[in-house]
Amino acid sequence: MNFMYYNMSYLELIPEEFFCVYADSNEEVPCIPDDFCDNPELFSYRANYDLDNSYHNWVEKLDLTCRPSSQIGLLGSATFAGW
Repeated sequence: MNFMYYNMSYLELIPEEFFCVYADSNEEVPCIPDDFCDNPELFSYRANYDLDNSYHNWVEKLDLTCRPSSQIGLLGSATFAGW
């Protein structure tokens, strides 16, 4: 059971860096979630998976990048609540 709790932090880990493409340009620039969450000028973004702490996890699968950390933490808490 401890193995599952240890892995929970990796399943909820937000990548440290992203690449963003804004509507007024076609080039990718490094960015963080604060740069693109709720930004109407953003065309697209993707995580930089070349970094050691970037994983294909629940953040990507459930589109949690722009969600508050309290909501992401509820996923791990649901295990203890018996979900």
